[in-house]
Amino acid sequence: MKLLRVPTPVVCAVVAAAAVLSIGGVTSDDGLFVSDTSAQTVGGEIKIALLSDFEHKGVFEYAVSEYNREQASITSSNYQITSKVVDVPLGNSSIITYIQDLEREGFKYFIGPLASSSAEAAKAYTDTTNDLVLLSPSSTAASLAIEGDSLFRLVPSDDAQVPIIMDRIQSQGKEHVVLIYRDDTWGVGLHDIITRDYAGAVAHTILLSPDGSNAAAVATEAATQVDRLVSSHGADKVAVLLLSFDTDTVALVQNIISNAALASTLDDVKWYGGDGTAEQRELVDDRDVAAFLSSVDFVSSKFEVVPNPVNLKIGAQAFGDDATYGDNLYDAVFLLADTVIINDEELAEGVSGSTVRSLVLDVAAGLRDHDHRHSERTVGDGALGAYELNAAGDMSSPLTFELFKIFENSNGSFEWRIIKANVCR
Repeated sequence: MKLLRVPTPVVCAVVAAAAVLSIGGVTSDDGLFVSDTSAQTVGGEIKIALLSDFEHKGVFEYAVSEYNREQASITSSNYQITSKVVDVPLGNSSIITYIQDLEREGFKYFIGPLASSSAEAAKAYTDTTNDLVLLSPSSTAASLAIEGDSLFRLVPSDDAQVPIIMDRIQSQGKEHVVLIYRDDTWGVGLHDIITRDYAGAVAHTILLSPDGSNAAAVATEAATQVDRLVSSHGADKVAVLLLSFDTDTVALVQNIISNAALASTLDDVKWYGGDGTAEQRELVDDRDVAAFLSSVDFVSSKFEVVPNPVNLKIGAQAFGDDATYGDNLYDAVFLLADTVIINDEELAEGVSGSTVRSLVLDVAAGLRDHDHRHSERTVGDGALGAYELNAAGDMSSPLTFELFKIFENSNGSFEWRIIKANVCR
C-alpha cells in the first residue's frame, strides 16, 4: 500500500516537519516506491504480540497485514511481522505470567497493555530488563509518564486531558462537583490531578470499584451529596463528574434508574466524563442507560486525530471490536516494527549496546532513516499524522481532544455524536 501524505489543517500549534525516511529507489509498475533494488536484501521475523486487556484485536490484525504488505513491495527487504493476540486480565499482576510465556516463544515487543492499570502491572516486570518494550495506544495515567522506562504511549498523558474536562465544566457555570472516580491507576491518577489543580471546585469524591460491586452504595452517596449541594447552591451550579469505564458505568446507572428517588435527584444536574466512557458502545447499546445519560447531558472528552486518508480508511473497515484508539494502535504497530528493523541494521553494522527501547524516540521523530523500512512513506503519513513524543515516551503533540454526547435517534436508538471538535490543549 502506498501511504500518501495529505496536508491537513493545523489544529494544535506544535507539529514538527516530518523527515522523509525513504532514500534511493525506483517506482514499480503498480506505482509503489521501492528501495534501491541493487541494495543487499535484508530481512527477518519481527515478533509482536498484542496484550489485549480490552478488545482492539481487529485493528491490530489489520495494521500487521498492512505493514507486511508494505514490506512485501520492497525488493530489498524480507522483513515480516509475526503477530500474536493474547487476552490478558485487566489491571492484574498476573499479566507478568502472560508476558513471560510470550518471551519463551521469542516475543520481546508488545502493543499494549491498553489500560493504565494493566500497563502499570506489566511494567513491574518489563522495566527490569532492557530487552522488552511496551507500546500502548491508550494508557493515559499521568503516574506512568516516566523517562527511560519500558513503556511508550501514543496518546497524551492525563495532564493534558484534565484541563479539557474541567474547562467544559467550569465554562457552563458549574462550581460544585461531585467526583466519582474508578479505583484503579487511571481513575486515581485523574482524581489526584483534579483535586490538586481544581480543589475549589471539588465538593465531594466517591471511589467506584472497577467491577461495579459498590455501585449501589456509590449511587446512594452521590444522590445524598448532590441533594445537599443543590439545596445550598442550586442545580445550575452543581455537576457530577464520572471517571469510569463502560462496565462500571453501566452498573452505576442501572442502580440509579432502579430507584426512583435516586434518579430524580441525580438527573437534576449535568454529568461529565472522560476518555474511559467517550464513544463506548455499551453505554448506547443499553437503552435505559443511554436514556439516563442523555437526560443528564453526559459529555465525555477523548483524544482525537485530524482525519486523513489513512485513518479514514481504517475507520471504514468492518471491525468487529471496539476501535476507540484504533488510529493510535495502527501507528503503534508501524512505529514498533520500524524501530526493530533499524535496531537490527545498526547491530549488523557493529553498533554495540543498541536496543529497540533506546531507538523508539528517534524513530518517532524521524531521526533515523534506512533503505529497507517502507515504501513512499514519511513520519507523518500514518493514522495519527505528524506527532511528537516527549522524553517520557508519551505523545506531546498534537494534543487535540473532542467532546462527545449521547443523542437519541428518531427510531428510539441512541448514538454518540461529536459536539465540539479540535479542542486544543
